[in-house]
Amino acid sequence: MVKSVQHDLAQIDNAVYQAVASTPTPTPALDEPMPASSSFPSGHSASGFAFATAVGYQIPSLSFPLRMLAAAVAYSRVHSGVHYPGDTIVGSLTGGAVGLMVGAQFERRVTLNS
Repeated sequence: MVKSVQHDLAQIDNAVYQAVASTPTPTPALDEPMPASSSFPSGHSASGFAFATAVGYQIPSLSFPLRMLAAAVAYSRVHSGVHYPGDTIVGSLTGGAVGLMVGAQFERRVTLNS
C-alpha cells in the first residue's frame, strides 16, 4: 500500500513539474533512443529518494544505505546523459519530501491502530 501511494504521488509530482517547467532532454552519451517527453524532473531520482526516505523513516538503520543507492541512481541519470544535474536534484528533493509525507502518514496510521 505504501509503495503504491508513494509511486502515485511521485507520478503526480513528475507530471506537475513537467507541465510547469519543461526542459529538453540532453544529448545522450549513449546511442540509445531518447524519450520525447521532458527531462524535468528526474522520475528515477524522485522514486529512488521517495522509497529510501519512506523506508528510512520506518527503519532508521537502512536510511543511509538506501539513500546512497538513491544517490547512485540520480548520478547515473546524469552520467548516462539522459538528465541535466538540476533535473536529478529537483527530483531527489521532491522525492524525499514525498517519502517523508508517506513515512509520517504510515507511522500515524500504525499509531492510531495500536
